Amino acid sequence: MNRGYPNVQFDSSVAPANGDPHAIDVVYKIDEGQDVHISRVVLLGAEHTRPSFVRATTDPNVSEGKPLGEGKLLQSESDLYNLGIFDWASVMPSGAPDSQEGQQVLIRVHESKRNTMDIGGGIEVIPRNVIFPWAR
Repeated sequence: MNRGYPNVQFDSSVAPANGDPHAIDVVYKIDEGQDVHISRVVLLGAEHTRPSFVRATTDPNVSEGKPLGEGKLLQSESDLYNLGIFDWASVMPSGAPDSQEGQQVLIRVHESKRNTMDIGGGIEVIPRNVIFPWAR
């Protein structure tokens, strides 16, 4: 998947190696193309969360004018999810680039239920009168 790198071109070729019938030469050609920058960031799904709070969380990696990159998109998703107020978060390019150098990015979030609390517990019982075969 070329998520974040729409201009990348990849080509490979295989040819027999000179002088060795059991070897081959493999050549990979990668053309990175032009750098793609973020032209616009669109936020969807924030009903109770202030958009400025979401933007403050994602701006270090994803904001207008910054280069578009897979690592930065994934880091922004993790940062949003780690806040603990969203069930899920998605940060990804939207469609084809707006121009040769601009790409729109969609930030989609789903807010967790408000005013809820999770409580958990457990118990562990170890019988003391059991003789284990390996303990003799």
